[in-house]
Amino acid sequence: MRRVLRFLLQVAMATFIALGSWALAQTGDYFQNYPGGFTRAAYQITSEELENPLTLTFQIEPEAGGQFTVTTTNRVTARRENLEAGVTSGVAQAQLIIQDEAVQALLENKRNLRPQASFILPGARFTSADRETIAGISVLCGMLTRSEKPAQRIFLAITEDSTLPFPPWIQQEEERSSGGMISSLRVCDSLAPLAQQSEKRYAILFQLELLDYERRE
Repeated sequence: MRRVLRFLLQVAMATFIALGSWALAQTGDYFQNYPGGFTRAAYQITSEELENPLTLTFQIEPEAGGQFTVTTTNRVTARRENLEAGVTSGVAQAQLIIQDEAVQALLENKRNLRPQASFILPGARFTSADRETIAGISVLCGMLTRSEKPAQRIFLAITEDSTLPFPPWIQQEEERSSGGMISSLRVCDSLAPLAQQSEKRYAILFQLELLDYERRE
């Protein structure tokens, strides 16, 4: 029993460290630009390493004296032998995508993006579709392709909403002849024409999706 508890504690610590670094990598000056008020956002992370999706919740509560209480939680159900690799891998994969130079350039220039356009980025191209809504948030849907990884593509939903700590939707896919979760678009229907331009078979490597959003001034 002690061995099991020690193992679970190690898993929890590893997840906390990975989650903390992920949050820091994505938020940047997020808190400096935060408009105030209460925000709660629940995301779902799906990856090949996880049997079941991981749920990540990010909550900000205003306190007296201009202070804020920030709470992050994560929840996943998996076999004991898969917990450590699966949980940390899911969070780490999100961090790697967000830190990608092309993705960073997109997020930094999100106010200049427009529908039905193509944007040249460092070593990549972003092709936008239309504006849609995810969990009540207005987003611009698009597809990112990179010259150094021609067998992969990343679908993104980008928002100008400064209360969200992470993009509402990210889906990374890889060209495969068989195996894996077959490509599908749970959100961003306007991306279907772009996704169907290629006759190749794609499998989903990773997905981050905003499931629930609550906001109070």
